[in-house]
Amino acid sequence: MIKRKHITAYAARMPKLVVPLACLLALAVTVLAISHTHAFVLATTHQPERFSELYFVNPGALPSSAAPGQQLPVVFTVHNLEGRAFTYTYSIDFTDADGTTSLVRQQIAIADGQTKTITQKVVVPAGSGRGEVGVALINKDMAIHFWLERK
Repeated sequence: MIKRKHITAYAARMPKLVVPLACLLALAVTVLAISHTHAFVLATTHQPERFSELYFVNPGALPSSAAPGQQLPVVFTVHNLEGRAFTYTYSIDFTDADGTTSLVRQQIAIADGQTKTITQKVVVPAGSGRGEVGVALINKDMAIHFWLERK
């Protein structure tokens, strides 16, 4: 039989152990709840996608042929949906069997949500045959093109 004196001594020590353990457990549960709540909010909150658009204004009106040395207007649009103002570097090149000729390289700053239509005049390079006129947003790794027959 255990004497009452030993039970009382054990019971007196127990609250000293239980209180710190209970506080530690409550702290762990709180930290876990906060970190899971943050993860839940990130997982369920719609994060807008950031991107840019590059396209020809009127693809049906793109020229199919031009004479070497002729000035040719290249009309394209850039739409900034990056979530901030962005400065685009664009180039217009002509590529044929002999290689690529750089026709123009420019920069344009566009505010977030804004669209800019660019009309850039280029000179058709010397030579004959079919080639590709390409418009590229260099710092966005995007490009569009059309075919042009030099006559």
